[in-house]
Amino acid sequence: MNKSGKERLEQYLDRVAELYKGINSWIKEKGLKTEAGNIQINEEASGQYNAPILKILDSYNQYVAEVRPVGAWIIGAEGRIDLIGKLDKIPIIALDKGGPSIITSMSVDDYVEKPVSRPLYRGLIDTPGWYWVEDKLRGKAHFIDKELFLELLAGVSDYD
Repeated sequence: MNKSGKERLEQYLDRVAELYKGINSWIKEKGLKTEAGNIQINEEASGQYNAPILKILDSYNQYVAEVRPVGAWIIGAEGRIDLIGKLDKIPIIALDKGGPSIITSMSVDDYVEKPVSRPLYRGLIDTPGWYWVEDKLRGKAHFIDKELFLELLAGVSDYD
């Protein structure tokens, strides 16, 4: 793995650790706790590496959900984790400020249109961090904070 690849992987794992700190803090008021573990991820760009997984448990040590890293090399993002519960699985992506953009152009015969850049996701991506993309049709990215995370957790697990 080259140096830039190593830096990207380190940044991804740092972002995962930072999110886990937030989650540990956010879920306490709901009477939940976490249990840490590790998984192995194998990506073409980096090879195999260990990543932390976070299981979310209720006060009876019953499984509510888990937060599972997917990878650092994700099209349209700087990394991805999945929030997985009994009812659903929600991807959460890491984005840099401004988010990714798509550049398009068109050419027909001798006519060449000037390239146009547009954001890949709608919504305000004003800070680097973790985002949930509302749905494929709208493509609106929402910054993950305590309120949104607890709402998503309830959606995947039916734990209120």
